[in-house]
Amino acid sequence: MLHAYLSNTDNSANHMRSYSCWVLFITVEVMIKYLLLGWDLELYGIHEAHYIYCYLEYLFSWLRQTIICGQDQVLAGEALEKKLVKRNKNMKRKKREKTNHMVLQMTNVYQMMSHGYIKALEGFAIQGKLD
Repeated sequence: MLHAYLSNTDNSANHMRSYSCWVLFITVEVMIKYLLLGWDLELYGIHEAHYIYCYLEYLFSWLRQTIICGQDQVLAGEALEKKLVKRNKNMKRKKREKTNHMVLQMTNVYQMMSHGYIKALEGFAIQGKLD
């Protein structure tokens, strides 16, 4: 929602879009680590697993959207820079695109794993295996 609002404003707010995207990325990443740390510390009961994995799936989708937003901001910044300065930076750009692609791919994997855990827990609940 914030990204959509800031996209309609002038180009002087580009740094604000990038900053808000970065803050959202860090915040969602911390929330995910906080939830996963709860498993290591055995804070959750088996009856809470379904809720935790649903929330993790939701957070991973937010993380994926934030990464895509960040990639759009980088591409927009590079297009603006290309108009201003006629230099070729193929090597740095290719490495950055590959890194961003790997992070996006791993986020998709984690989201699908969370979805799989949800389905497995639902199957166990239907069979009466969860107590």
